[in-house]
Formats: sequence, structure tokens, C-alpha cells
Amino acid sequence: MLKKVLSIILAGILLLTLTACSKELNGTAKKTGDEVTASQTISVISDQQKKEEIEVKNNAESLVYNSQKTLDDLGDKISGEEKAKVETEIEAVKKALETNNTESIKEATDKLTKVFYEMSEQLYKNANPNAGADPNAAAGADADNQANGDNGNVYDADYKVEEDNK
Repeated sequence: MLKKVLSIILAGILLLTLTACSKELNGTAKKTGDEVTASQTISVISDQQKKEEIEVKNNAESLVYNSQKTLDDLGDKISGEEKAKVETEIEAVKKALETNNTESIKEATDKLTKVFYEMSEQLYKNANPNAGADPNAAAGADADNQANGDNGNVYDADYKVEEDNK
């Protein structure tokens, strides 16, 4: 945070200095013009910081809402341990949001995202236990069935539609 403040101050000073020097070289130095430029610079930097803060807060609030909703929807499909991890990180993000510290909100959001992805990965593995199996093994089984003449009760046949004229 201190680095940001220092960089903002240095940027403002640099801009003031460059503006003043260029106007003195042209012989048209006006103090009011320098003040407007400096205030405009500070205003733009301030607006960018506010925009970033708002975006970070919105992203964090959205992640908390979606994570909580997903947990509620999953119910007993995930283990209590996984659910507790996610709930702990949700609370950490909520506490970070109360502090209004952008950096702590970003860190808490990153942690929640990581834990949520881990839970999602575990859920996917539980739902699809063959996800890690060799895909060639399944293809080999299909080839064996075709070689034996067993097409899984699928028949290739031609048909003709006849209309009843009653």
C-alpha cells in the first residue's frame, strides 16, 4: 500500500515538474495551468484506485455468494471436511471485506478460489470414478465387442414409411 502511495506522489511530482519545465521553455508558464494538471492527475489516479477497490469487492462478494449457494446445493455430496474448509475460507473473505483492505480481500479471495477448486475436483472424482482410467482400455473393449459381432443391440437397418389411406 505504501508503494502505491509513493508511486502516486512521485507520478504527480514528475508530471508537475515536466509540465512546469515545458511551459517555462515556451515562455508561457502559468501557475493555474500547473495546478489543474496536478489535480487532474491526482483525480485520475484516485478514480483508478476506487475502481480497482470496487471491482475487488464485487468479485469477492460474488465468489462468496456463489460458493455458499453451491455448498447449499451440494448438500451431502461432499465430505464434511471439504465443506468445512470452504466455509472457513468464506468467513475469511467476509472478514476481509469488512476491513476494506484491497490486498487482504485479494488474498482471501485467492485462498477461497483454491479451496473451492480443490473441492470441485474431489466432487468430480467422486462422481466419475473412472476419470483417471486409461481411455485406451475402454476403446479396446469396444473393439472386442465389435469383433465378436456384438454391437450392443444396435442394428443398422433400412426402413420405409408407408402411409395408411383409411
